[in-house]
Amino acid sequence: MSHYRVGGVETIDYIEAKCSTEEFKGFCKANILKYVSRAGYKMSETAFSDLKKAKYYIDKWIEIEQTSE
Repeated sequence: MSHYRVGGVETIDYIEAKCSTEEFKGFCKANILKYVSRAGYKMSETAFSDLKKAKYYIDKWIEIEQTSE
């Protein structure tokens, strides 16, 4: 989505660049908790939308762990 790339930089990449590894893992964890907790409760979206967002952050966290091995 183009609104995540305003200024030519992907927002998640900017956040990762500005955080330590531990801070970024915490950011991922917080987003995982947020999306899993609200899955299925939003009127305009299905649970799948929030679960896919949670999976995105789980995959990011796994990527961090694999690159630090």
